[in-house]
Amino acid sequence: MSDGWDCDPEAQLAAAPLLARFVACGAGRELFGRLERNGGPPVIQRAANVADDYMEALLDGETGIVWLDAALPDDNCLAALCHEIRHSEQERRGVLAPIARMPLADLVAATWIMEADAFATAQRIVTSLAMHGDAGPRASFWDRGETEQAVLEAGEAELARFSRRLGRGEMMPHPAFAAFRAALAQPHLRDSYEADARQRWSQYRDSGEPESDGEAWDEFLGAMAAMDSGGNVRYPRDFLEVATALRAEAAMRVAARPPRPRLKMLVDLPRWNP
Repeated sequence: MSDGWDCDPEAQLAAAPLLARFVACGAGRELFGRLERNGGPPVIQRAANVADDYMEALLDGETGIVWLDAALPDDNCLAALCHEIRHSEQERRGVLAPIARMPLADLVAATWIMEADAFATAQRIVTSLAMHGDAGPRASFWDRGETEQAVLEAGEAELARFSRRLGRGEMMPHPAFAAFRAALAQPHLRDSYEADARQRWSQYRDSGEPESDGEAWDEFLGAMAAMDSGGNVRYPRDFLEVATALRAEAAMRVAARPPRPRLKMLVDLPRWNP
């Protein structure tokens, strides 16, 4: 990797073939187009030593660069890109800005929501790629684990129902919402991202970020609810009900296991994962 996390022309060239595959399907072109209209095209870079035991790619929250690991197979990298590029859109639409000011329970719930949204977006894109003859990223996404499998099954089943009902002139929630809810239903997702949120909350407090009571959550929800759900349809109103229930669950988890008092430490905030 280049020294630090700056723009690296060679790393961008290495990622270019993956980006070309990404925009070869309608869902990928839609998302890329939205990013172009809202801040310019995203910077995608592929270099060595990006991945570790927990991630295959990441969004650098400071520079907005999406990093992919050069050692991973192309299909794995492309599947990871389909997830991370949604985090890039979240950042540009103001979703990530409030999280540093959130109380722990709100940060846990917000992390669940952001990650489920990225999983649902990835499902739609890898499915679209497979429908266009590029099935490798979908197979890679499926092989990653139970969460991805549940998201794929729910999203693709809802897409089939959506297509049939749309043909009859009926209306129903966008199929991306089914994948979103399927991701949230996975205990592994909630447990692992709760741990991630707890670590980030401690680091935000150690770095001196002020904590707001409810204001940051409202700001986050407003930005998240306005996010495009993967087509030209915003998340349905049910999203707010789901978010409220998740916030209540997160509050119960934090009450059952409150954070320990921490000594002030000088730390660098981690890049936004995963």
